[in-house]
Amino acid sequence: MIYDLTTFEGNLKSVSSYLSLSEETVVGYITNKGYEEVEVDSFLSDFKIEDSQLLNEDLWLTSLHVTNNNDKCKSIEKYGLVNLQETLTLDTPLSEYLKRYDISVNIEKKRIYNQGEIIDISKKYDGIERHEGRRREGLDRTVRKLFHDFQVNGFFYSENVLNYGGGVHHRPEFLGDLAMLLGNRDIEYDWYRDVERISYILKFNAPISQFANDTFDVSDEQYNYLEKTDIEIMKRKKVIQKSLYYLKNKLDKGYISDFYSYLKFHASVPPSNIICIYTQDEYNKECEVHK
Repeated sequence: MIYDLTTFEGNLKSVSSYLSLSEETVVGYITNKGYEEVEVDSFLSDFKIEDSQLLNEDLWLTSLHVTNNNDKCKSIEKYGLVNLQETLTLDTPLSEYLKRYDISVNIEKKRIYNQGEIIDISKKYDGIERHEGRRREGLDRTVRKLFHDFQVNGFFYSENVLNYGGGVHHRPEFLGDLAMLLGNRDIEYDWYRDVERISYILKFNAPISQFANDTFDVSDEQYNYLEKTDIEIMKRKKVIQKSLYYLKNKLDKGYISDFYSYLKFHASVPPSNIICIYTQDEYNKECEVHK
């Protein structure tokens, strides 16, 4: 089943359908809690839903992704949503943009070529060093982004994804890291200044199995010693808990904090699983509708 966490209506419909409860029952339960938090284990227990029942459905989760490009998402419609490594390798607005500066990235050899200069990016990442100058910090940030944070990231929900820090709707984060490494801020700012580069918000579906364990707060230790079935139940309980949190806060006219989605490093979203592409204005109108 498709489990849509991105809106109030989506959460209510999804959690109700998934657990075979009426929407009125779910809303009534949450409302009757008053100021109490709605805990997933208590919720399932009160409705006599066993953990094993959570495995009866194949879950596909709906998420949002923010991007910025000058080709009206044509490359995304061709390749789908791919990770940073692939984005730099394929014929995309980002790879074409870097060619203007005579810059290329060789992921396999772990090198950056900058106007004839070869920069080794094979160093082991041990965190970001901020006390040895901007170039060293830029190198650490670039290595982290290319080899430890290159997955497709998104939002299961947010008050407004365009308010996320880091300016991801203005330019790829990677350009800020690369600009610091190469000592050339224009690499970042020229993308900003190009009026043909427009922000888009993509809504997509992906199987729960394609999302990284971090998404569901499953630690490496838990992953290594728990049975696969127990891990799967943990992930699904986290989804339900996040739905209940969303519904509770919206019913109380409160604010919801972001719930981030992280695909696994080498997972991608084929074009057929991208269900909607919003411009910034279209997305903002959707946010108003679903407030």
